[in-house]
Amino acid sequence: MPRRKKVENLSLEEMLMKTEQEIKTTEAELKELRLKAKELRKKIEDKQENEPNADNEKKVVKTVVVSSPITGTAADLSTAPDEGFAGKMMGDGAVVTPEDAIIKAPEDGEVVFVFDTKHAIGFMTDSGLSLLLHIGIDTVKLDGKGFEVFVESGQKVKKGEPLMKIDIDYLKENAPSLVSPVLCTELEDNQKVRLLKTGDIKAGDELFAIDIYE
Repeated sequence: MPRRKKVENLSLEEMLMKTEQEIKTTEAELKELRLKAKELRKKIEDKQENEPNADNEKKVVKTVVVSSPITGTAADLSTAPDEGFAGKMMGDGAVVTPEDAIIKAPEDGEVVFVFDTKHAIGFMTDSGLSLLLHIGIDTVKLDGKGFEVFVESGQKVKKGEPLMKIDIDYLKENAPSLVSPVLCTELEDNQKVRLLKTGDIKAGDELFAIDIYE
């Protein structure tokens, strides 16, 4: 009986050693698998970065350029200090922070509407683009103060023609921001905005392009 007990103990010890060895092997394999997974993730990321996206594979059949209605500082729309504009919920385009009081027609076209609060103008270019010129952030709350509008709904205008005059000092003091979105509000699925200018810009300079794909 004592001899059998010794054999059983040795058997258990052997099983323990085998189990510990398996654990070490499994841990090593797991470490290797994690390393491989990391390498695969890196390869996938590199592949996605290097692969042309669907838009790049499509051919641009037409490009329409929109000029700035504002003299000031141009920037990407994503920099707008308003989630609605930055998230392109109202359209895509760019922002310009005014340094000159006169807001001008960006292209030949028609004034579609003027907000009662005078802070924004809807505009249709002769090329068929629907634009929104929104001066400042949350300026609707100013009830028209700081704005002098020279045009009315339905009026035809030429590029560079004055649309409104703003009181920059008043808006700086009473609005959260002077950053002014210039948006294309009705883009089709095959139309993409491409920013052309950042930094200093004059009214009439090219601001962004709309590439139309086949």
